[in-house]
Amino acid sequence: MKSKLPDPIESAPVEVRIVRKLGKGRAATARLVDATFADGLTQRVVEKVFCPGRLTRTIYRLCFFAPFAYQFNRDAILACFFRRRVAAEVLRRHQLDADVTMPRVAKPLYVRFDAAAPGWVLAAEHIDGRGVRPAAPGEPRGEIDQLVDVMRQASGALIAGGLTGSGWQIDPRAMVSSANLLRRGDCYTIIDLESGIPAVLVPKYWMLAASERTFPPFDDVDADRLRSQTLEATADVEALIHHTSRWKAAEPAPLRLATWERIAGKLRRRVARSARAAWHLLSRPRFQTYVGLRYIRHAIRRWEREQRIGSDEAAELNRQVDAQEVATYARGMALHLAVKACSPWVVPAKYGGLFAAIATGKVWFLLPWLILPLARTLVTLLSWFSSGRRVRHTEALLWGVLPTVGSLAFPIQILVRRPVLAHFLIRDFASRLGRRLPIYGGKDSRTEMMFIRWSDRILLATGLVAPAEPVPEEEKGSNAPNVASPFGQAAVATVTKRAA
Repeated sequence: MKSKLPDPIESAPVEVRIVRKLGKGRAATARLVDATFADGLTQRVVEKVFCPGRLTRTIYRLCFFAPFAYQFNRDAILACFFRRRVAAEVLRRHQLDADVTMPRVAKPLYVRFDAAAPGWVLAAEHIDGRGVRPAAPGEPRGEIDQLVDVMRQASGALIAGGLTGSGWQIDPRAMVSSANLLRRGDCYTIIDLESGIPAVLVPKYWMLAASERTFPPFDDVDADRLRSQTLEATADVEALIHHTSRWKAAEPAPLRLATWERIAGKLRRRVARSARAAWHLLSRPRFQTYVGLRYIRHAIRRWEREQRIGSDEAAELNRQVDAQEVATYARGMALHLAVKACSPWVVPAKYGGLFAAIATGKVWFLLPWLILPLARTLVTLLSWFSSGRRVRHTEALLWGVLPTVGSLAFPIQILVRRPVLAHFLIRDFASRLGRRLPIYGGKDSRTEMMFIRWSDRILLATGLVAPAEPVPEEEKGSNAPNVASPFGQAAVATVTKRAA
């Protein structure tokens, strides 16, 4: 359903002519312009171009870990537009209820993006007013005293209405806030409700931000308090809350409690998914077999898709995957993957225990290093007993007790029983390590090729695989099996045997 509110961006003029610059603050430059709209109407307005200086940008980034919001964030600038409309309604309502004179708010007109600045622009009506006049010598009460009274009442009204950030902009305890109002006759008009820095100079706003879990405070709104007001502009209120929440959610802002709640929620969901997957892997044999075989077949398809092996090699590898003992080993591999899923919680304990053992000389701090090896040994024994002890698990039991590389237990077991398939899996494991290595890793990188070569050299040195034969020149670049790889040689041998 389309909103009944006018779109501040669609209301932007087709042409803007700058008349003069009015002033420059921490976060924006104000300029008087003649704006020509699509219907041909020309209106003199004040544009506030958000292009802050280096100090303002630095303060904002240190507080919220994000660029200055009003300069580049669309939701933030739309929140500015609707905040002014809501603030005007809050002050008008307070004036009627309390029977006191409240300042007006300069009416927002449109929002546009200025590519030359670059930054978002908020336009408002032009207020032909003046600033406060100094008191005459000997005068007991000047305009500034009257203005402070007006500001105090207006600030309290905005905070009571749920616009805590806007209250800061006209709070007399913020020494420069008196410049945010202009006098016209006997009335005042608020011309600036957008902050340049967080409201950390007045302790009152620390407490408000702490109660609303929005520290450090920066043009925040209290959604519950806003909705509880009997305001006519309910659509403006909902638009303000919507855009403010989207803007705040887009910033990391590590000091905001809401940020940590979002992180904790994501972590809880991720842990729940990992726990469910681990439970299925540990408790459902058919799911274990499915995950293990799916992992192997996906690796074969990836290597064939990247033309690292030929179609005959892939077919030979898939034929070996269909063997019954490979299904048993695949189930064991899935169980080891479930154990490996616990690494994010075990690794900090391992290295913390290592440093504690070095510092104290007490060996029992190294016990976390035994958690994953013992878990792998347990699931390997379960795999062996579930197969009726008909499928050999000796090598997997011995290799699984090793730290870090113990996850290769079942690929090593397959290497003994199915050397061609196991060699492929070990090379694929080395390829994945080379791709995921931070900074230096990546697909087809020298790091990936180095890891694969190291795995080959280790297997050749141990005598578990035979050295490859040279590739005939006429077969290079063809779809024939890659006889330079052990599984390519096996594929050739199989095809030859079938032909004979």
